[in-house]
Amino acid sequence: MTVVKEVFTTLLTAAFVVAALTYLAKMVISGFFQKSMDVELARAKAAIEDEYKTKQNTLEREQGEKLAAIKEQADRRMENLKAYLARAERLEAERLRRRGESYGSIWELTGAVNLFGQSDEVNQVALSKKLRDWYFKQGWLLSESAKNHYFLVQETLNFAILRSLELKRPIDDKLYASEKPPVEVLKQIRRETLRLPENPREVSPTLEDIRAAVVDWKKNSGDANGFTAQERAWVIFQFVLSSFRTRLTDELGSRQTIQTQTSALTIVE
Repeated sequence: MTVVKEVFTTLLTAAFVVAALTYLAKMVISGFFQKSMDVELARAKAAIEDEYKTKQNTLEREQGEKLAAIKEQADRRMENLKAYLARAERLEAERLRRRGESYGSIWELTGAVNLFGQSDEVNQVALSKKLRDWYFKQGWLLSESAKNHYFLVQETLNFAILRSLELKRPIDDKLYASEKPPVEVLKQIRRETLRLPENPREVSPTLEDIRAAVVDWKKNSGDANGFTAQERAWVIFQFVLSSFRTRLTDELGSRQTIQTQTSALTIVE
């Protein structure tokens, strides 16, 4: 009986020892794997972060290169635009200078057809020739609109030559005896002799309006409304010529007010 107890005790002790060792082994193994997993997780996290940073740096570099390329292209276009504008400004300044010199000759050539001062005799043939010579020397500076005005001047002048109509300014009593300024009187005479429509807003007549007046005058170039055929010829030619000169000044901007830097910066409230 004693032997059995000892054997049983020994077996029980051995079982306890085996269980304890098994538990310890499990704990050791569990701790080892947990530590290993933590290490692996840390490595994976570090690898992901490194990959993210690498891709981020690559994207930033590529974006920087693209932005630099875009900026370079924009700067190049801006320089090209500045060069183009500078060239256009030089060409426009040169054209205005040449036009100023050229257009000024028109006033000298047509001074005989004047509203104020002595009424000079107008040699239509000589004037037409002088205008023609001017055109073939400097007419290339005319815009399309101004050129059409010039052609209308020559058409009116040559029709008067064809019909042997002298250009005679209306008598001074009609122009200067009125209480109205002579310019306003002349406008009234134009409306009466050329049957121009009323223009209360003082809008400059269009080329079509002027041509219509010339066509109407050519159909009936005789005496009318108390004015002789010669006076009506002067009125229509002065009207066409004045419109031509106005077209030239508009292109030059010579009658426009030059805006100063101070006035340009003034804010109107």
